[in-house]
Amino acid sequence: MNLLETARFALRGISANKLRSGLTVLGILIGVAAVIMLVAVGNGASVQINNQIQALGANVIFVYPSNARGTGGASQGFGTGTHLLSELFKLETGTNFVHVPYRGTAPMLAALLAGEIQIATDPSTTVLPQIQAGGVRPIATAMTKRTAKLPDVPTTAEQGFPKLVAPFWLGVAAPGGTPPDVINKLNAAFREALNDDATKARLDQLGAEVKPSTPQEFGKLLAEEYALWSGVVKAANIQPQ
Repeated sequence: MNLLETARFALRGISANKLRSGLTVLGILIGVAAVIMLVAVGNGASVQINNQIQALGANVIFVYPSNARGTGGASQGFGTGTHLLSELFKLETGTNFVHVPYRGTAPMLAALLAGEIQIATDPSTTVLPQIQAGGVRPIATAMTKRTAKLPDVPTTAEQGFPKLVAPFWLGVAAPGGTPPDVINKLNAAFREALNDDATKARLDQLGAEVKPSTPQEFGKLLAEEYALWSGVVKAANIQPQ
C-alpha cells in the first residue's frame, strides 16, 4: 500500500480508529520506503514569483505563452495521492487550476509532455526519467530537505510553504486479523530483504529511500496520513465519485 491508498481511505471516510488499530481494516506490516514527490510543469510553462503575492503567502503564478487550452493540473486519477497533493498545493499556495484526472501515470505524463496540461504532481519513481531526459521541468519537491537526485530543485518548504510537504511512501499490509506473531515474522523477513545492497541501489536510482519500520511505526504513519488527507478532502470539498 502507499500514499494513494491512504488518500482513498480518506475519501471513503474509514475511521481513524480502525487505521490506528490495524485490526478491522488491515494488518499493519511494514513501511518500506519514502519517495520524493515532485511538482512539475511542461517546458512551455514559465513560473514567475510575484513578490507582493508572496508576502501574502500565495506566491506562485503560472504564466503560459497561450492560454487557449486553459490551465489544467493533472493527477494519476481521481482520489489518488497525486490528486490530493494537487489540492493541497492549491490550498497552500492560493493558486487555482482545473484538476484533470488521468487513468494512471503514463497518460498523465504524455499529456504533460504534449502541453495538454500544464502542471502535475507525481512521485520520482515515475517522473524522474522524464525530468532527466528534459521532457518536463520540476519546480519543487514536496519535502523539507533538497534531494541529492535534484539538488538544484528547491523544496516547497524553503519556498515558503512548510505545510506543503508530502513524501510518497510505500508499505506493506496483511489482511485484517493476521496473528501478531505472523506479522512480526513477515516484518523481519522484509527488513532482511530491504537490507540488500542491490535492492537499496535500485530504489535509490528511482529516488526512493529505504525506510523499514516496525508495525507500530507504520501504524502511526497511517493514522497521521489519514488525518492530513481527510483534512484536505474537507477543505477542498472533494466528493466521492
